[in-house]
Amino acid sequence: MDLNEMVSTSVSFDDDDSGLGMDFEEYDSPSELNCELNTLTSQELFDIEDNPRNSDVRNLFNESDTYCQSYTSSIKRGREYDAKDNTFKRPKVFDGRKPFTKSLSFGDEPQFVSSEDVYTTVNRALDRDDLIADGTGHYTLPTVTGKHSDLKSISSETMKNILVGKYDGIINSYCVIDCRYPFEYEGGHIQGAINLPTREMISEFVNAQLSDRPQILIFHCEFSSERGPKLCRFLRNTDRQLNGDMYPQLYYPEVYILDGGYKEFYHNGKELCLPRNYIPMLHEDYTVEVRHFRSKSKSWASGERRRCPQRLF
Repeated sequence: MDLNEMVSTSVSFDDDDSGLGMDFEEYDSPSELNCELNTLTSQELFDIEDNPRNSDVRNLFNESDTYCQSYTSSIKRGREYDAKDNTFKRPKVFDGRKPFTKSLSFGDEPQFVSSEDVYTTVNRALDRDDLIADGTGHYTLPTVTGKHSDLKSISSETMKNILVGKYDGIINSYCVIDCRYPFEYEGGHIQGAINLPTREMISEFVNAQLSDRPQILIFHCEFSSERGPKLCRFLRNTDRQLNGDMYPQLYYPEVYILDGGYKEFYHNGKELCLPRNYIPMLHEDYTVEVRHFRSKSKSWASGERRRCPQRLF
């Protein structure tokens, strides 16, 4: 069907959608409408030769236009021959720096992390087991072989020496994080320890953005078998996420686990506990509290995969 046949086809005015976008009241009959359409389609769209005002239209589609040339030349890159694959490929441009989209405050400058710096830090951490998590220094405290090979552990004797000030000339500050349930903490805890038994509390602690963050964190629970190590790993993961644009920088690069937990420490240094008491988690007077916190722990652990022993980065 040619264009004239398409135009001559009658238009139905009974269909509600047939006149969408057209004002048919200006025409007295469908034949008059067809006549108007026939006139429009039979004429040339532009008379470029006779009308010099239409020269802009010609220039718009002219391939010799300077703007078109500059734009197309800027997006085209030369291809290099790859003898290995027997193909031509465009060369990749990479300056060795990774730009970040982190929002900047007024006056801040965009920061870049060299890929070489990241590789160097990771390789150093893999080769040197005595480096803290950001690779900037060595672990300050003497460590022991604990239950978790991915975490650094200290003995209850080292914990006692910290409390009595034997490491004051070596460490600037520290914080003991008690991950036991509140009734256990209130029944007796290490002097100066704070009680953070949930992930929400750990997140608030990391996000506090303290200007005087402690140099060292020491986690523990009753035996330092489950609750303490899990929350220690959660803190490290949260810390990594907050500093994702500045890897391997961390707020808390030096963290430890108190080997044996509060139970072992209490038997070796109860004089450094407040109050001087020890309430086990499975105490018969606190079954309701234990059931409550265990239900929360199950919801946190849902979907978690069992970890393979490896160093915590």
